[in-house]
Amino acid sequence: MRFWYEGTIPGGVRPVDLFDAVAELSGEEARVAARAFGYELIAGPAEVVPPLAGRLIAIVRPQAEGRFALTAAVQASEVRACHEEMIVVRRLPAESESEPASELVSRTKPAPKVAAAEADGIDPWVPADDTPVDNIEAARDPIVPVRTPLVLRGRVGRGGTNDATEVLAVQRALIAVRRLSAPDANAERPTGTGPVPDARLTRTIEAIERLQRDVGRRVDGRIDPRGTTLRNLNSVIPTPTPAERTAMAARRAAIALTQATGATITGAVGRTSRGNAVADVRTVQRRLVEVGALDSAHGESPAAGATERVRSASLPRTIVAIRRFQREVRRWRSRRTIAGRITPRVVAPGDATLALLGRITRYTITVGSTTLSLRDYVDSRHTRDVGGVSFRGTARPSAIPVRDYLALGLTAPQAAALRWVSRHEGNFDAINTYDRARVSVGFIQFAGGRGLPPYLALLKSRHPRTFRERLGRFGIDVEFDVVGGDVNQARVVVVDPATGSVRRGSEAEAVARDDKRLTAVLILSGRDPTVQRAQIEAATRNYVLEALAKRARIGGRRVRLERLIHSERGLAMLFDRAIQEGTGRGPQRFRRVAEARAREGPPGTMPTEQAILAGVVDDLEAAAGVFTQSAAARAALATLDAEARDSDATVAGLLSLAALTDARSAVANAIQHLGNTVSLDAALLRSIRTSLTSAQSKLRFSPPPGSLATLRTEISASSSLLSHGGEPLKNAPAFKRRIDRIVGSSLRSP
Repeated sequence: MRFWYEGTIPGGVRPVDLFDAVAELSGEEARVAARAFGYELIAGPAEVVPPLAGRLIAIVRPQAEGRFALTAAVQASEVRACHEEMIVVRRLPAESESEPASELVSRTKPAPKVAAAEADGIDPWVPADDTPVDNIEAARDPIVPVRTPLVLRGRVGRGGTNDATEVLAVQRALIAVRRLSAPDANAERPTGTGPVPDARLTRTIEAIERLQRDVGRRVDGRIDPRGTTLRNLNSVIPTPTPAERTAMAARRAAIALTQATGATITGAVGRTSRGNAVADVRTVQRRLVEVGALDSAHGESPAAGATERVRSASLPRTIVAIRRFQREVRRWRSRRTIAGRITPRVVAPGDATLALLGRITRYTITVGSTTLSLRDYVDSRHTRDVGGVSFRGTARPSAIPVRDYLALGLTAPQAAALRWVSRHEGNFDAINTYDRARVSVGFIQFAGGRGLPPYLALLKSRHPRTFRERLGRFGIDVEFDVVGGDVNQARVVVVDPATGSVRRGSEAEAVARDDKRLTAVLILSGRDPTVQRAQIEAATRNYVLEALAKRARIGGRRVRLERLIHSERGLAMLFDRAIQEGTGRGPQRFRRVAEARAREGPPGTMPTEQAILAGVVDDLEAAAGVFTQSAAARAALATLDAEARDSDATVAGLLSLAALTDARSAVANAIQHLGNTVSLDAALLRSIRTSLTSAQSKLRFSPPPGSLATLRTEISASSSLLSHGGEPLKNAPAFKRRIDRIVGSSLRSP
């Protein structure tokens, strides 16, 4: 017999999770829950084990709070019955799961042994196929810190207890991060075992102060046992040596970077009868190609040596490109980023089209045999930095086999669901640096200040050599500590090789955004297979497992979502929402729908997965309805306001227009949709309802306004209320489209 505590059993399943999933159920419900984990439930709590042959797994949950399930691999003949805190299961054959057997090999790592195994020849950890999967660790495995953390009992430094043993440990740590030189440490090395006076630690205290200044903390020359200075000492990167900085500078310099910007013309270009000078046409065509509006093989360049003005009829593709580009121009002008006239299909000196055409920079970056092309002024409503860029990438998640997802400890349905969501998210080498996140990388866009630092920390911990090769040697790094096996307080770090200065946190992310060579380094790192698998693990660890662990309160019990959602389709919906909305808001929708469905059924019964998923779709549809109907009402009010500007307009005439009827109807529909939502927080729900009902009340115009000015003021106020009511749900239509795509997929349904 072989025993384990924490860890996973075959299929990447934690014993405690499997026990929790089935122990509170009975009959077919319990067996369905077990099958979702890839196991057959042989006997539940207090049930007799039927006569069987072969290997079984017995799971016992001790009574002590916080302890893990005890797991034993046994022969069927060794167990006869289960007590009230025990279940017996058997691994389902691969053929019964949702992917081919060859794809379902679970390559999990052995969990720590609690007792020595008896010589029974049973080893459930041996995979069906012993082909190794390189560079993969189970997502539930603890993160390992870069250095062994220093633990103190007393204060060290100015005014500290300065125990000799702890002083020596601090000195060694300061040497490791290059804040204290070895000769200085040797000069102040404690010789006894008692407290060391401050006066004998001058250079050590100076090193502590140097560390505190480097990381931007209060400088007091002291390290407290649970203070931020100790945490920084455990996590900070070593100060780069001159040789390291020289090598770093050389590596960055090897990245070739050219910039194309600016446009000067003497006359109009495009659909015009008086312009199109040869030099101007070439300038405009070159810039249109550089900004991505005109194909480089357009074939309309003026002939070499040409001097005659180019006829508009000879420039059909160029004119179409101008027209296409002017869509961007109008949006940037509406944001007041640029100014000037817009003449359709024409670029002219001093106009808005030429202004934007001249401002955009095209970056061409060459690293070895790879060339990247990026441009700024990204045309998006989320743009916060016009100097930021966007790159869609080419390294597709669909190229990663399902066995790599399984190796992270996911069940077969979970792996299939995450793989499907991954394929529809983005590419591993994608990057955005134009929005408020400063820099977002990877297939689910690990965002600066949020998902990016933990992802980089995981990559550095799991694959230090790959991290160093792909990022560290160019000056991109990450600092973090580890608490309970998880990344804690991670921050991005960027080293300036010229000065040796180190930027941290949001400042470092801004440097990676502004330095297009570093942007390219982040892009190209996503093409490394090891980095790609680290991205999948980070998504699994930080989104998938957190979403599955969220609990719904049903019948007085707090039930994990992974007990309620186990089909490929349902899991894909859950993962998609967690990634898009975050692990708080996304799973909350499922949790509240599950609780609502449970209240509708008989007391104590679990809602079916099918009912929960249908409720999630209904909830998203209702939220989308609130936004679209609020927008429709605002559009109708805009029409009404335009009519009110007419010199012949009257209050009575305006109140009889169809536009007002349409606005009232749309507001009523929005309020009705709001009543069908179940996932909104109570405070947000009240706020939206108040805005919509206030707008509805104003639009009754009872009594009628006394003047056109008063009417227009009321229209404006109503429009503002509708904007306030619909704005929180502006993303709901897009979310609904994503869920509809999952519902219409080939993923297995409940």
